[in-house]
Amino acid sequence: YMPKGCIIYCIEGGILEKYTLLSIVSIREFGGFLNEYDIFCVQPRKEFPITKSARTKLETFNVNIIEKSLNIRHRYYPILNKPLAISYIMKHHEYDQYIFLDSDTIILNETVNFLKTSSEICLSTVYTNGIGIHSLEDNYATYWDQLFKLAKAETSHLARTKTRIE
Repeated sequence: YMPKGCIIYCIEGGILEKYTLLSIVSIREFGGFLNEYDIFCVQPRKEFPITKSARTKLETFNVNIIEKSLNIRHRYYPILNKPLAISYIMKHHEYDQYIFLDSDTIILNETVNFLKTSSEICLSTVYTNGIGIHSLEDNYATYWDQLFKLAKAETSHLARTKTRIE
């Protein structure tokens, strides 16, 4: 039995928009059974709208775009967007499985079997930096450049994110 599932992203204008598009392209190209899942992009803060071109690309990939002011009281705290988006989708859309992906998630082949389970919740923690880069001079910069070209995404304004291993 394959559960009917959905994938949830938070999306906002800027670099998060670009990362989300790249992640969705990777699912639609290489996601295996995940390619059959519905995808929702929730924009929980109205002051960060996505561009028209991003909207067009999302529609091309059959993504459901939800612009709903969910994070009103704590707009200054964007990490709150995640649970608010998940809660909204779970309240308004019925699925057997809900998967939240951070926008910097890239799928390169069929995902692991734990996603096919009926567990109540599965979490994944990032323990290593892997192929992340600090600057365009790093070893994997060419790799990321090629991924962004595949998704036709702009790379001139990449954001730097600190991880636990730095």
